[in-house]
Amino acid sequence: PFCDEGEWELARFLVENLNQTQIDKFLKLKWFNTRPRPSFTSKDEPLDWIDGLPSFAQWKVSDIKFKGYKTTYPIQLIWRDALEVLE
Repeated sequence: PFCDEGEWELARFLVENLNQTQIDKFLKLKWFNTRPRPSFTSKDEPLDWIDGLPSFAQWKVSDIKFKGYKTTYPIQLIWRDALEVLE
């Protein structure tokens, strides 16, 4: 629903850092009179768009260590919980 990665980044920043009233105030700033506006014009649009995005199981990281064996770099297993992926 976002026109590009930059707009997605802006929407995510607004939703994560401002309340809904602040988002509406931000979108009404005169600053936008001389600059391109995002494709969303109110707080409701990015919130609805973000809620509509598919959610995925979160990635997890586990450190793997072997007794008696030293590694130059840590060995990490990056994984997702299979049951969460299927839900």
